[in-house]
Amino acid sequence: MYTTTDDLRAFWDSLFSWKILSRELTMTYLKTRCALDSSMGYGCGIFKRLDDSMFAIMGGDAGIRILTLLEGS
Repeated sequence: MYTTTDDLRAFWDSLFSWKILSRELTMTYLKTRCALDSSMGYGCGIFKRLDDSMFAIMGGDAGIRILTLLEGS
């Protein structure tokens, strides 16, 4: 699996401009499902600050790892 920083930026831009999902579905997707501590939580595949100031996607498999952050939303 390969990607670029430009691809990841395009993903975040498209997600937050409702081009991937409608605004309503995006808000549902980003909703905190589980608070991990007093400042961080987890939603549908996305780690986030509870105040929505940062979102992160992390993952990996044998030989690959990804961490992408969006701050300041």
